[in-house]
Parts: sequence; C-alpha cells; structure tokens
Amino acid sequence: MQTAQEPPAAPKTIPADTAPALAVVVISHGPRATLPAAVRSVLQQDVPVELLVVHTGPGDVPALLKAHGITAPVLAVPESRYVGAARNLGIAHTQAPWVAFLADDCLAAPEWARQRLGSHRDGAQAVASALLPDRPGHPVALASFLSNHIRRLPLTPPGEALRYGVSYERRLLQSVGAFREDMPGGEDSEYNARVATVCDIAWNPAVVTLHREPRNPVLAWWDHLRRGYLSGQMRLKLGATRFPPFRQRVRDKQRYILAAAAERTGPELHTPLRKARPLLKAYILAYELGIQGALHRHAPRPPHP
Repeated sequence: MQTAQEPPAAPKTIPADTAPALAVVVISHGPRATLPAAVRSVLQQDVPVELLVVHTGPGDVPALLKAHGITAPVLAVPESRYVGAARNLGIAHTQAPWVAFLADDCLAAPEWARQRLGSHRDGAQAVASALLPDRPGHPVALASFLSNHIRRLPLTPPGEALRYGVSYERRLLQSVGAFREDMPGGEDSEYNARVATVCDIAWNPAVVTLHREPRNPVLAWWDHLRRGYLSGQMRLKLGATRFPPFRQRVRDKQRYILAAAAERTGPELHTPLRKARPLLKAYILAYELGIQGALHRHAPRPPHP
C-alpha cells in the first residue's frame, strides 16, 4: 500500500494493443462498507478496464477488499483529502486514454464501461452518465434520489440532463488542468464548467450508475440538509450573488420534480412514487433549508451605514 511519504511510482507502460482503453478511479474515504460492492461492479464490466482505488484518510482498504474476496490496485494517502485531490491522484497514476470515476457509494451498472467507450470512440471528449437509485421500489430511497437527481434519470431530455458522472479523454484533462483540491463538494461542477468552454459534454443515458440512497427517513432528511448546505457554500465560492426567495425556490422545485418524476419513471414505480411524494416534498424543503443556512453563515454582509 502506497502512502504520501512514499509516492507511488508512475505506472509502467503497457503495450497499446493489450492496454485497457478506460481507466476507472474508485474514490474511497473511510473506508465505507459500500466500497467492496463498488469495486466489484467495476471488475464485473464486460470490457477490460484499468482499475485504481484511490483512498484518502485512515483505514486499511486492501484488507477490507481482501475480506470480500477482492484484489485490486490501491493508492492510499493517510491524510484526509477532498474529492478533487483524489481525482487528481487517480489521473496521475493511471494511463488509459479515457478516465472515469466512481464514488464508493455507487455501482457501475452492466455495460457502464462499454457504453462510455462507445461514445468516446465516436468522438466525444467527455461523456456524462445517467443515474438510478439502487432500490427504486423503496419509498425513502426513491424520494431521496428524485430530490437530488431528477435531471439525471435516463429518460431526461438531453437539453435538461445534468452533465455529471463524466469520463474524460486524457488529453482533455491535460488541457483543462487539475481539479480543485480546496472544495468540500462541487469540484466536478467547477471542473465541468471549464470543460464546457473547450468541448461539449455528451449525454449518454445508456451509461447508468446506481446510487445508494438512505433507507431511514430521518437520516435522509439530515443528508438533504447537509447537501443543501454544501451546495450553498459551493455556489457562494464560485461567485453566486443572487438567489430566488426561499419560499419560491421550495415551491418551484417541488412542482418541477413531482411533474418530471411522473414523466420519467415507468409504471412499475407508480405505487412507490405515490408513497414517496410526502417524503419528496420534505426532502426538497430540507435541501433548501441547508442552502439558507449556508447563505446566512457565509454570504457577505452589506456594510453598516
């Protein structure tokens, strides 16, 4: 296991005719109990990939993976780092021509790698993925997911789909530069804004990541409050100065998400969606309360007369 005091050697060159075309960097912290499943989902892809687990902070990741019957390359840094730093480490210590990332609480669905490579080989320098909850029939998980990710469902119109879960051509990464390492969240938003000045980010809804969602309704409430707070911090850090009134934000978001959820989910989710509606409204409220908290604490105050 590598440490910050003993930087890992640069990857050895692999012959081009045998090298995987896609590097997949699994980002780990904790380590969390969900990590082995995330790694296994990458190993089970139907095309070869260059896998690297980047772990920051304490914990014995190789031992955790071994306990689940998994052997995978691990780059470990003992100090806790933000996700941007983990991304940069993963880019620096892989060599495949395209680079994708997977959080340790997510799963790569079947054909996740193949579909990405297909879009890249068709000319896309950057490819965004769709997102689904890991347990769509669970009302709490479904409400939590829809509140956060309504614009990443596979049936989202391309003009509305958010470009996240992006894989990049390595030459594009070299051109755009490093991810910011000083942001507790939103480093991908900031980076993709830079990417968008160079090229379009392609939307391929056949690239599907499964996102683990809370099952406990109270934990889900607090998770949305936390996410909203981090979002508010990030927006202020990126220079946002104007926000719609709180009540308007809650009302408009609830209306949009409820309407979009009905349009972008199949009949098998009609019953779970009906049960999830009250929770969905509550989680939207929690998220916007989190944003308000960040604005109250961090927004610049006008000078006193």
